[in-house]
Amino acid sequence: MRKGFTLVEMLIAALLMTLITAGALWSLGQGVRNWRRFAVAENRTQVRSVVTQRIVDDLRSAEEILPAANSSEVFIRTGTSILSYRLFDRKIRREKDGQTAYLTCEDEINILFFAYPGTNLVKITLDQEQFVVGLRN
Repeated sequence: MRKGFTLVEMLIAALLMTLITAGALWSLGQGVRNWRRFAVAENRTQVRSVVTQRIVDDLRSAEEILPAANSSEVFIRTGTSILSYRLFDRKIRREKDGQTAYLTCEDEINILFFAYPGTNLVKITLDQEQFVVGLRN
């Protein structure tokens, strides 16, 4: 009587190990994909929060909201400075006294609209969120 494994037993063991390894790698790949999707969504949420806070801070400290030609831009006067926000080239652009700064990268924010429901009030639509901000004075 010989000791050891037959060729068929070795092939079955190799097949089972291959299936287990493939399942584990597929599961790991799904986890990494879900993590990336979550990270991108969380990054967009954080960017929206920072941009929202920046616009709200500037509006609350403004002395006057100036008339805009359309709803895609807001003009604010603080002291002798004129400040504006708008969605330009798929990025949010903040311009103050001729100096331009982009607050986002391309496609981080898709929608930015401004409406003026009352005196010294601005309704801001930023992607799916809407909020109303009033001047402090």
